[in-house]
Amino acid sequence: MNNINTIKELLKREVDAVNNLEKSLNFEIVEKASNKIANCKGNIIFAGCGSSSTAAFRAANIYNFLYIPSIAINVMNGLHGEYGVIRENDIFVPISKSGNTKELMHSIPIAKKLGAYIIAITENKDSYLAKNSDICIMFDSLKELDDKDMVATSSTTCTSIVLDIIGATVMKINNITDKDFKLIHPYGAVGEMLKDK
Repeated sequence: MNNINTIKELLKREVDAVNNLEKSLNFEIVEKASNKIANCKGNIIFAGCGSSSTAAFRAANIYNFLYIPSIAINVMNGLHGEYGVIRENDIFVPISKSGNTKELMHSIPIAKKLGAYIIAITENKDSYLAKNSDICIMFDSLKELDDKDMVATSSTTCTSIVLDIIGATVMKINNITDKDFKLIHPYGAVGEMLKDK
């Protein structure tokens, strides 16, 4: 069986989803979120369920490298006590394509009561997350790669890209230098690249 045409079509769908970010993102809102994160005096706390959780943990890893102190929380663990980590100066970032993930809906009031600022990421403007956040970043990832539009593929890719863009913007706002990177990343390929900096 020759699946080359299928593979090409799936790649096109993924590329179309990414290209649609330019049309569907409100860049003023992304800029506002970036400035808020750049000036955060606490931690950025990411949370999501399922595939959104993988985007959350990836973002926390990258943001720490960019000198943006970050934590990712498994929502189920959060609802069993881990949200005690949230403090007044923190920013809570719930991630949900539908914006109505029940576990995250329960998490928002907790984060607010603990004093966190809420920056939600969703694709649903009518969702609970959109209506109950301080800033809501929305986009349209078009269609997932599977024919039933069920498996979080293109949506997770686009979520990660949005988080990457914000992180890199904050890096520029805060003027993170090669010397800064060298201090916290002395080993590996990056450390080798920076050794003479």
